[in-house]
Amino acid sequence: MQSPLLEMYYQFEEEITKIEMTDIDINKKAYQAINISIKYLNLLEEQLLINKFHSKQSEIEYFKFFYPKYFNVHYYYTTIYNLENEKYQKCLTKEQEIEFYNKFKEKLKYINDANLDVLKLFKPEPGNIDKKLFLRKNYKWRRKNFTNFISESFVFNTVSNVVGKHKAIKKLIIYSDNKIHELSNCRPPTTYQLKWTASKVLLMELIYSLYLIGFINQGKVELTELVLFFETNFDIELNNHNNIIQDIKMRKINKFKLLDQLKEVLSNKLDT
Repeated sequence: MQSPLLEMYYQFEEEITKIEMTDIDINKKAYQAINISIKYLNLLEEQLLINKFHSKQSEIEYFKFFYPKYFNVHYYYTTIYNLENEKYQKCLTKEQEIEFYNKFKEKLKYINDANLDVLKLFKPEPGNIDKKLFLRKNYKWRRKNFTNFISESFVFNTVSNVVGKHKAIKKLIIYSDNKIHELSNCRPPTTYQLKWTASKVLLMELIYSLYLIGFINQGKVELTELVLFFETNFDIELNNHNNIIQDIKMRKINKFKLLDQLKEVLSNKLDT
């Protein structure tokens, strides 16, 4: 992958993180985040049109794991901005607001279900399908406005956008749930407040173990679905998780770091 694209991605993440950590009104936060995403999407379009990737694999990895974050942020904050403005115009009471957010959640689930067939193609392991989905010369590229909020258009890959949109929808459902609990004077579920504070490698070791053993949905779950679940509920990004898995497989010493730690802690506790 070209270093300018990586540098741009990390600059984008840094600016968005600063916005997300500020304690300001959600509409102002969304407006600022939208402007940042528009700025970087415009810069990204310029870079993608003039720069070439070092290899096919680097291009696949970029559109599979990095590009979706741009669309994720843009879709998430644009949706919130439009949602809150629509709510302000339509709702007069708390009851109306609760009903408004509940209807919005149902709409999100419908949109998400419509994209499930595409998401099933999004496998973490490299394969021939990746070449068809993420290499530009093998995929139909086009310019299109992807929200009503702005008039700009961006070069994009449909599958990358669906992945980013899927993650954004997960976050939007949580956002709606928190709003409903707040309006109902109820404490939000504690799962929405949990954060993973160890390394991403250890978390990926846990996720991959759960995937392989098949204890969730009787094994009828994709690794990508599990990754998205943990990303959403533990407020963490696991970009390029297939590379993390490869690093775990190649360990020579202390191959199962998390599992060894869990076994040691549990054993010491039970023996006391």
